[in-house]
Amino acid sequence: MYFTIDIGTTAVKMALYDQECVTFTYQEAVETHFEEHGVAYQHPEEIKAIILRGLMKSKQQPVTFEQIILSTPMHTLIPLQTDPLRMYIWSDQQASVTAKELKQTEFAKTCYQKTGTPIHPMSPFCKLASFKSEKENWYESIHYWGDLKAYLMDWLTGQWVTDYSNASASGLMNSELFCWDCDILSYLDLDQTQLPELADTTTQFTPLPTIEEKIGHKFTIMIGASDGCLASLAGKISTKSNVSITLGTSGAVRVLTTKRTLDPLGRFFCYYLTKDQWVIGGPTNNGGKVLEWIGKVFYDSKEQLYAQLPEVLAQTTPGAKGVLFYPYLFGERAPLWSGDITAAYQGIRWEHERTDLIRAAIEGVLFNLNFIKQLLIHETPLLSVSGGFFQQPALLEISAAIFQTPICYSEQNEPTFGAYLLANRSVEQVELPEIHPVNHKLSATYQTAYTLFSSGLTKISEQI
Repeated sequence: MYFTIDIGTTAVKMALYDQECVTFTYQEAVETHFEEHGVAYQHPEEIKAIILRGLMKSKQQPVTFEQIILSTPMHTLIPLQTDPLRMYIWSDQQASVTAKELKQTEFAKTCYQKTGTPIHPMSPFCKLASFKSEKENWYESIHYWGDLKAYLMDWLTGQWVTDYSNASASGLMNSELFCWDCDILSYLDLDQTQLPELADTTTQFTPLPTIEEKIGHKFTIMIGASDGCLASLAGKISTKSNVSITLGTSGAVRVLTTKRTLDPLGRFFCYYLTKDQWVIGGPTNNGGKVLEWIGKVFYDSKEQLYAQLPEVLAQTTPGAKGVLFYPYLFGERAPLWSGDITAAYQGIRWEHERTDLIRAAIEGVLFNLNFIKQLLIHETPLLSVSGGFFQQPALLEISAAIFQTPICYSEQNEPTFGAYLLANRSVEQVELPEIHPVNHKLSATYQTAYTLFSSGLTKISEQI
């Protein structure tokens, strides 16, 4: 029996696995706090309390687990000398100016080649550089910096340690040498004693006696990996596809590969999973949050939008009668890596109606993902998809047509299942879910609209 814990940006999800069967689940939302100047953070103590509640709930089950496996979000940064503790998350924008300046330097290119982490405000490296430049006295007062994985490992095991997977997404770890990079730390006026120790993703630890006493039985803790890398592993096993697309609050296109692979232009990340598995890909800020905006602008709520969506799609035509939507409401990560880019409608004429604008926004989100996918990998026999966006049946057909690839949606394409697989490498395949084929007539219609979209996006990228 294995107990997997996945901490995402919006919720903590826990699952108890007996073989490949889930016998218990627990989920609870995590609150994100926003302040001026792009500050976005969570309280790690709140996450710890949620995990403890889930573990206590699991004790009501008639079986016990042998191991806990941890999945945590990438790009978290915790300055340890603050009260209460703040954990800055990927969407924190405090480093926007610093990241923009860094991108113009040769040092930034060197950093990417060493770490595989693009230069962007999401990166802990950029956040630290920003703090050093703009909050010098406060920065110098912080003796230790960590991420969520190190914080949880310290609580559970007494070991101040993080894993190679999350560290490879920090912009601080040399992912060729598997150590904190000396040149980058020197640039930040830090030394490695101020950061957690590093461990491989499958390393097992013994829990503290106080934790073991609360649970009531013996078990071990596998440090695990990042949520994005574990989602890729889950997609590979549950759908047989190395290429996955996740579209929840934000989104990402990921390719699971056997070797460290960097983009010559620094547009895509390359993060470690295991010694023979790396994840390359491109994230987008503009996924489900765009649908929330549509719900706010055109309806009373996002729930009303979701209820009306099948009717909207039935009333409108593919391509939204020539309207294009560039969905950059929240800036963008891959491949543009710009916080300055904004959203825009193009091609609106007097005859267009609200439903056309809604459809164009949905198609724009998918066109943007297809743009990322084609830069990463032009052709693939099957796409593994996950996330709330794809739970709408009508959107599965549209997605397959836009991606020009059969797609496979599975509820197992989640980091909780990926965490289970990390501990059970012998699992080679589970029952393949339904495959949604490409409607070639619909796909041909979309390729005309997508060609216009990609042409416009290329011009936008040249201006950044």
